Amino acid sequence: NHFIKALKPAYLDAEILETKPYRTGQRLIVRSLRVFENSYEMYTCSGKLLLRSFDSNGAEVGDLLRFPLRPKLIVNDSKNDFDAKSYWNRQGVFHEQNLGEELTLYSPEEIQVTFRIRDELKRRLNMLYNVYETGFLNALLIGDKNSMSVEEKASFKRAGLMHILVVSGMYVGIVYLLITFLIRPFRSLRSHKFLEVVVVLTGIWTYSFLTGNGVSVLRACTMLSLYTVLRALNRKVKGLDVLLISAFFLLAWKPAELFSLGFQLSYSAMVGIFLLYPRFTGFFRPRQKLLVYAWNLTCLSLAAQIGTLPLISYYFGEIAVFSLISNLLVSPVLVLLMASASLSIVAVEVPQILMLLQSCTKGLLYYISLIASHIAQDDNAVIMYRASVEHVLWIYLGIFLLAFGMKPSLLKWSLSAGSLLFIVGCILNF
Repeated sequence: NHFIKALKPAYLDAEILETKPYRTGQRLIVRSLRVFENSYEMYTCSGKLLLRSFDSNGAEVGDLLRFPLRPKLIVNDSKNDFDAKSYWNRQGVFHEQNLGEELTLYSPEEIQVTFRIRDELKRRLNMLYNVYETGFLNALLIGDKNSMSVEEKASFKRAGLMHILVVSGMYVGIVYLLITFLIRPFRSLRSHKFLEVVVVLTGIWTYSFLTGNGVSVLRACTMLSLYTVLRALNRKVKGLDVLLISAFFLLAWKPAELFSLGFQLSYSAMVGIFLLYPRFTGFFRPRQKLLVYAWNLTCLSLAAQIGTLPLISYYFGEIAVFSLISNLLVSPVLVLLMASASLSIVAVEVPQILMLLQSCTKGLLYYISLIASHIAQDDNAVIMYRASVEHVLWIYLGIFLLAFGMKPSLLKWSLSAGSLLFIVGCILNF
């Protein structure tokens, strides 16, 4: 019973799945629940709908809406090159509707626990930090970018730091590191492996639910869950195998995710890391610990960016030139920022500790903002270049050949050099 089959006039009850800023209002992705035909006949229905120009900014994920049903098929804007129709269709959204004041917004009697926690986190952040700081921390901790201005987002995008405003697998990894660090004193216990599995899985999946279960977050949670369990069982863990298993589970649950941008970027970054990171680190092996950390971080960032670069060029038509530099400057402080911001929320009742954590959080936020704004001001910060589908496929072929060729043998070194020339030729000729 799809809502499009409803007889007009009709009203639709729907649940908000996602909210995003849209001009003067919001853009809402909703899941249909019930249709009311002729004001008296009611039946359950299915289907997603894209709502635009909603005047009220009070809508939250999980809220329920009731509005007159007047859907129309999503079409592309002739003034914009972006293929919006295909983008939304791949996410299972085929219809859209513009709304004015004829909408009723109400919350269910029992709001889910996760949304209550999200609201409490937002309330405490608003109490502890100013508007800019709260907007950034909302994006960092719970994946809500609605509080950030368009100018702030544009600055991070030009600097190649837009991904730190999106709750991704990187943040799940940081949460995992923080949890394992906190439970390290308990490793002397006989049942420490069981304790680690329970605490880690509870922690990362709670974080996933709080941030909305994004594709990259689910990917990271699935991988870390498998890694934690296999390590507890003393089994050998292979990164690519775990990556493929996580992809299998996600696509079995929701096959349409294969065409979503989040899925493609998340898995291309991980494939780039697994294929290229070991090769890059083998070129140079520093002895000092600080140099080892800096070199490994450089190799990790470079491998992930090579993995995602063709897709970014295809979807967005632009490449951030200084993204490697900006990520090297910002990534090391993200762990400290997440730790200090999270602890400041908990330490509200301890003024002395709270002041220290607030100062640390504010200083780190200022540092990140300074890096992003300084790099974004450069006129050459972005290269406008849109790759075709064929171009993307050829470049990925070159990357795979490059990864295979970066091994100590004359034949493979020749293959590596040829792959580099092949990739450069693709970029210059297409």
